[in-house]
Amino acid sequence: MKPVFAIGVCIGVLTSAGAVQGAQFTRLGDLDGGAVSSSANAVSADGKVTVGASDSGLSTGSGQYQLTEPFRWTLPGGMKSLGSINGTAFTGYASGVSTDGSVIVGSDLSRIEEGDGIFDAFRWTAADGKQLLGPIPTLEQHTLQYVHDVSADGQIIVGRAEDPFGSFLESAKAFRWTEATGMQSLDPSSFAATAAYAISSDGQVIAGTRQEASLYFGAAIWTEKDGWKSLGLPQNGNSSATAASADGKVIAGSYTGSSSLKTAFRWTPQGGAVLLTNPASGEVSDATAVSADGSRVVGHLITANQGRQAFLWDQVNGVRRVAHILAAAGVDDLADWAWTSATDISPDGSIIVGQGLNPDGNLEGWIADLSTGSTSVLLDIKPGDAKNSIDPDSRGKLKSAILTSAGFDASTIDVAGVEFGPGAAEPDWYRLDDVDEDGDWDLTLRFETRAVSLACGDSAATMTGMTFDGMQIVGTDSINTVGCR
Repeated sequence: MKPVFAIGVCIGVLTSAGAVQGAQFTRLGDLDGGAVSSSANAVSADGKVTVGASDSGLSTGSGQYQLTEPFRWTLPGGMKSLGSINGTAFTGYASGVSTDGSVIVGSDLSRIEEGDGIFDAFRWTAADGKQLLGPIPTLEQHTLQYVHDVSADGQIIVGRAEDPFGSFLESAKAFRWTEATGMQSLDPSSFAATAAYAISSDGQVIAGTRQEASLYFGAAIWTEKDGWKSLGLPQNGNSSATAASADGKVIAGSYTGSSSLKTAFRWTPQGGAVLLTNPASGEVSDATAVSADGSRVVGHLITANQGRQAFLWDQVNGVRRVAHILAAAGVDDLADWAWTSATDISPDGSIIVGQGLNPDGNLEGWIADLSTGSTSVLLDIKPGDAKNSIDPDSRGKLKSAILTSAGFDASTIDVAGVEFGPGAAEPDWYRLDDVDEDGDWDLTLRFETRAVSLACGDSAATMTGMTFDGMQIVGTDSINTVGCR
């Protein structure tokens, strides 16, 4: 089936909300010496290892090269440099980390030749330090090696290589490295420019961009079996795939169409690409990472009145600013930061890393841990009643449904822990049925209306609960109180 392309914000049709309780925000600081500057690029599964780049005052460069060096930040040890290659101090960055945090990948400007910087791809472990990945056969002149991602086990590395004497359009080539094969071009027989930006957990699917016949760049995925395959975005603008779920079946990236505004998208084989923000409103957005199951996407959103801000997208809530999520949990640390962006998200979607201008005006990396919070779910009060009209003093029953969505299965809810409204009413009956007729099981519950303890004038009601594995859930829907005097 040919993928479809739709413009709009991909959100649930019902209102749902829930404050994240116990969220944490951590500033990463920077390496000693040099200017105050750091950026966080990737995070391990448990959030205890974050990697990126920082200015230590020891890095050197030439012309346009930013003076930073790769770092490894750990929860107990703070930020430490990954060291230099052959005892020299040049500029570089760490761009990816394995699930367990033991393997770090990135690029170093290791030397200057005839006035041009030579960027070498590296792989770091505590035992071996930095190890260069070496040249790409048949592409020895492509000495600018930019690493973008690594597989979950740290055994497969992807990125792009460029000829320093050519432009991206003329020379960019996607590469893949494994210990068995070394560096390999992913499109050695074609003159088309390519780049690999992300890789699935098992390393079988690589996401990136490939030059189309129209000379535009199109978002694409690469597999050993099929090579490069377009995601089907319109060819009236450039697009790139920059993030992949664990199985490679959910891809995120950006598309620049006729509006000339970059817009984040999320792609699935069934639904094609769907824009996460609306360029018609003047918004600019970019997606940088997705959770393992593809249900959460992070990136940055630029608006005229709020500048650039890190965002988190999910199907229930749509695009939310990370600063707003933290503020709702009583954590206002990110509120005074400017031009923030989210660069990575942990596999379970609970930890986000990024960077921005801190209150002192310096670039600094940060970690937002949402793992102790509640998961928002879709709540439909009085299914079939568009107005959700409720008489608070009614002696009757009130039915409501928690809906299954792409990121949540309503059948996993422990009904014994469900509470509804200010009165924390408990259900007296429930069943699993397909309330919204979308082919999956939703949970319908019934309550004594008076026990819910709604008041005249209330405009919304909230239901809380817990799944069988202990995850807290919260859902809110609008209501219209009637029969009030």
